[in-house]
Order: sequence, then structure tokens, then C-alpha cells
Amino acid sequence: MENLTPNIASFMVTFAAAQRVGLLPLYGTDLHFLGRAKRGGKRLVELETIEQQVRALNTGSRADSLDGLRAVMAAVDDGSLNEVLGEVVAAWQTGSAERLEEALQKAEHISAPNESFTEAVYGQRNRRMSESIARLARNGEPAFVVVGSGHLVGRDSIPALLARQGFKVRQVETSERP
Repeated sequence: MENLTPNIASFMVTFAAAQRVGLLPLYGTDLHFLGRAKRGGKRLVELETIEQQVRALNTGSRADSLDGLRAVMAAVDDGSLNEVLGEVVAAWQTGSAERLEEALQKAEHISAPNESFTEAVYGQRNRRMSESIARLARNGEPAFVVVGSGHLVGRDSIPALLARQGFKVRQVETSERP
């Protein structure tokens, strides 16, 4: 961990906590759909590069980043990180955008060192990804888009940004609830 930046260390600690509560990347929806697309011979378009993700995660001053890491470590110690991760999972499983937004705001409160970090991790990335999605749609290319749950809720979420650009956006309901 000592060779990682504080923000990446925070991410890794959160990732480990998520695994302890059963959120295993092996079973993530992104890998599921990536595998299906590859097996089906579908063309894949990345909305951002790994370099862009890492750059966003490393935003902010070293002091703010260390504060964020300390907050994440404290949340691991007192159990609040596991509690919030459980709330995120429950909201995602039930399809409740309102509960998901609330849970993600709690998670952000634990780990986000400052407003510029949140803007880089969500705001800038959401704008860039929504522009890519809009470009695909305007070019008449059918697309099935998979993004993390943190990009789906809030005033500046990808669906909200697309709706402001004139796209019809709706949540698909299913009776197949866990």
C-alpha cells in the first residue's frame, strides 16, 4: 500500500471491504455483459480508458487525499463502511434510484476528500461518458451501455445529462427482483 497514492489506497481499502461483504468483481454486471458481448461477436466501445479512471481517482491535494484515506480507514474500523456498502447493494438489488442515491451520498461522505475529487470522479467522467453515448445514438448506432451504479443517480448523472440533451431516459422495471 505504501507505493500507492492515498486516493488509490482508499479505493483499494474500499474494494477489499466490498469483497468482504460479498461484492465480488468476478460476478459484476460489467464482466457479465462484457463476456456476453464478446461471445456474441458484438463490437465493444469503451467510454473511457483506464488511464482516465486513474487520473480521476488521483485528483486533489495530497493533504485532502490523506484525509480521505484516514476517513476510509476509520469507517472500516467502526463498521460504517460495511453498513453503507450493504445499503448500496440493497438499493441496487431493488432498483430503487432514490435509495441508491442516498446510499452513494453516504459512501461519498465517508471517502470523498473534497468537492474537486467528487467532480473529477463523477461530474467530469459523467459528462464525458454521456457525450460518447449521445454521439453513438446520434450516429444511429444501437448501443447497450454498462456503467457503475454511481454514474446512474443524481443531478449530474449520465441519465440526467442525456435527458437534458433531449434523449428519452427511463428506468426499466423488471419483476425479477432478488
